Amino acid sequence: MVDTELVTSEQSGVWYSFYTMPQMYESSVEGMVVSALPSPKLAESDTVHIRLADVLVPPAGIAISADCEHKEIAMQWLDYLFTEEGATLANYGIEGETFEYADDGSVVFTDLILNNSDGMTVSQAIRTKMLLPSLVPSHYDWTRELISINEKDVASYDIWGAPDHLDDWVMPSGVSLTSEESTELASYYADIQTYFKEASNQFISGVLDVDGEDWDAYISTLEGMNLERCVEIRQAALDRYLAR
Repeated sequence: MVDTELVTSEQSGVWYSFYTMPQMYESSVEGMVVSALPSPKLAESDTVHIRLADVLVPPAGIAISADCEHKEIAMQWLDYLFTEEGATLANYGIEGETFEYADDGSVVFTDLILNNSDGMTVSQAIRTKMLLPSLVPSHYDWTRELISINEKDVASYDIWGAPDHLDDWVMPSGVSLTSEESTELASYYADIQTYFKEASNQFISGVLDVDGEDWDAYISTLEGMNLERCVEIRQAALDRYLAR
């Protein structure tokens, strides 16, 4: 997680964020301007294969209990959220109350959302009147969140999602481990993560030399912590996933 205090106290100049966040930082510090940066690359022609997140919204899952007295009604409600009417209600609320249709057919939020009399922000007002992203499976229109974002920050989406910024090396969310694999991986990985975080901070701060013997020692230490076995376990799980 980002340490917001380090950002607002101007001790940190680069951090990961979401395009809805710059306005919050800029309103906290007079004169601050936050701009999106592309992921760092060794060469301009390189392609990035790993992004911070590979989905716009965390995947939502839902189940109907075997003890539910009205399974058909519950299923009808879930199905409704994927109809045009249900999706409009979930994403924009009630016509005439939270939104109106413009002449070109686009949706325009009313003052109940844009200039809320209770002092709520646009984001807060949306969340009191409409379905939250990833709360339940539905046809979610993520572009509704752009209503309160200025043009500068909306542009960050194109920067981070540029054609040379892919996520094709991200482990698919459906990959699963066996109980034996999970136990073995856990026995190695906690120590590996702790060492990785400590060493990363030291390399970034200059305590350790990334171009010298310190880096070689770092790699050697990781190998001695069964890193290769962790890779083997993950690879086996991925192979099973791809073979389905």
